[in-house]
Amino acid sequence: MDSNSDVVIIGSGHNALIAAAYLGLAGLSVTLLEEREVPGGATVTEELTGPGYLQDTCASTHALLQVNPVISHDELGLVANGLRYAEPEQIMVVHCNDGATVTMSRNVDVTAAELARFSEADADAFRQVVADWDEVLGLYLQTIAAPPGVTSEPSPAVAKLASLLRSTAAELMRDRFEDEHSRALLSWLAGVSLQPFQNPGTAMALTSVAGMFSRFSWPVAVGGSGALVEALVAVVEGNGGRLLCGRRVDRIIVEHGRAVAVSTADGERFGAARAVVSSANAVDLPDLLGPGCLPPEFDRLSRWQTGASILVMHLALEQIPTYETAAGRTPVVIGSFGSPDGMSAQFRDVVEGRLSGDDRMMTAMCSSLIDPTRAPAGCATMKITTPAPYLLHGDATNWDREKEGYADRLLGVYASKTDGYEPGSEVARAVHSPLDMERRNRNLRGGSTTAGDMIADQMGPNRPVPGWAGYRMPVEGLYQTGATTHPGGMVTGFPGRNAARVVLEDLGFDPSEWMQPPSLAALTR
Repeated sequence: MDSNSDVVIIGSGHNALIAAAYLGLAGLSVTLLEEREVPGGATVTEELTGPGYLQDTCASTHALLQVNPVISHDELGLVANGLRYAEPEQIMVVHCNDGATVTMSRNVDVTAAELARFSEADADAFRQVVADWDEVLGLYLQTIAAPPGVTSEPSPAVAKLASLLRSTAAELMRDRFEDEHSRALLSWLAGVSLQPFQNPGTAMALTSVAGMFSRFSWPVAVGGSGALVEALVAVVEGNGGRLLCGRRVDRIIVEHGRAVAVSTADGERFGAARAVVSSANAVDLPDLLGPGCLPPEFDRLSRWQTGASILVMHLALEQIPTYETAAGRTPVVIGSFGSPDGMSAQFRDVVEGRLSGDDRMMTAMCSSLIDPTRAPAGCATMKITTPAPYLLHGDATNWDREKEGYADRLLGVYASKTDGYEPGSEVARAVHSPLDMERRNRNLRGGSTTAGDMIADQMGPNRPVPGWAGYRMPVEGLYQTGATTHPGGMVTGFPGRNAARVVLEDLGFDPSEWMQPPSLAALTR
C-alpha cells in the first residue's frame, strides 16, 4: 500500500472527517489514521447493551452542527445523500423538588405558557432570553465560523454578546427570573456547559442552549451519532481518501523544520507531501513532536484544565418510560433532574473529588423515542448522564470499584420519577465512569466530553494557547483541529471546517469554491 498522501490527518472524529472531506473536494489525497478499530472519536454509536440497541457512547445531540454550513448549506452533500435528523416538538421534562414538572418545547410560546403556570413574569423573561439569542446569533456565527480574532463594528449585537460572555448564569437566573420552577429549567440549560453557574460566560451558555433548542429542538441523527460519521466517511472515500483504523500515531516527523510524515506505534510511516493535520488532544502535541519543536507558549499545555467529567449509564429497556406532566403522563426525549442548589453543590463536589447526594443534575435521554431505528421493535434505549469527578477520592481507579454501586443509587432516583422503569428491569446496562470515558477515547482526558474546559482562559484566541489559535502550528506544514481548538468541544464541526479553510488557503486554493458564509436565512426551519 502506498503510504504517501498530500495530507495525513491524525484521528477520525467528526472534525477530522469534515476537514478531510473539504480537502478531498479540492482534489488533495488524504489519509486519516484512527487509533481505535472504529472511526468517529466522540461521535461513535455502538451496541453497548446488546444487539439492536444503538447507544451514543459520548455525543448525542448535534444542535450546534445545524448552524454549520456543512448542514445548513449541505456543502459536503451529507443531507443529499441521506443524513437525517429527528427533532422532537416536546423536548424535555424538568422535575422540581416539590414534585411539580416543567416541560420545555421547541415552540418558545409553548414553553413560555408552561412557565406562566408559575409566573407570568418568568414567561416573558424566557421569551426575552430566546430573543437575546436571536439577536446575537448572526454575530456568533461570524465568530465561530472563522479563526478567532475577527473584530466587528460596534453594534447592539456586539454589546449584547460581550455582556453574555462576561455574565454568569447565576446572575441571569437571579436577576431575571423569580420562580424556582423556572430556575430549575434554566439550571439544566446552563448545566449543559458542565460549569459552575458562577463562572463568567455561563450566561451565554444558558442563552445559547435556550435559543438553540427553541430553534432546532434536540436534533439527533437517525441511526445514532455514528450516522454522521458514516456519511462523512462516504464523502472522504468517495473523493479517494483513505481511513485506516487501528493505527495509533506516536510521532509527527519533522525534517528541516517541516512536518513531513507521521509514524505509528506499529512502526508504519505515512508521508505527508503537503500537510499534517492533528485532531489529537492539543496536550499531546509536545510528545508527538518531541523536544525543541514548540515555542515556550506551549508550556501552558501542562496546566491545561480538562473541565468537568461525566458518568454515563446506558440502558436497554423493554419499553419507553413516561413522566408526569401538567398535560398528563407522557414519554419525552429528555428527563431532567436536580434543583439549582443541588446542581451548584454537585459542581463543588466534582472539584473536591466526591460523589453528590440524590439532589444532582441527571439527564435521561431516550433518543429511540424519536428514532426507533436505535432499538428493537417496542423497546428503547436510555442514556443517563451526571457530572462526576475524575479523581474519585483522589484516585481515578477508585471508579472501578464504586461505579456500579453509584449507578444503582442513581437509577433508584431515576425510577422514583418515572413510570415504566424499575431498578433491575433493564434488559442490560453499561456503566461508563469518567475513567472509562478516557480509556475508550484518549482525547477525552480526565473524562471530559469537551476535551478541555471551555472557560475564558481556554477559549477563542487562547485555545489551545495564545498566539496559536488559528489552526496553524509553529512547525511548518502542521495544523491542529478538533475539540481543543476554536470554538471548542461539542458537535459543531467548526474546528474541522475552519482548519480545512486555513490549509486550503496555505496550499493556494480558494476555499470559497467549497465553502459559503453562514446564513441566518438558511437556518429558518
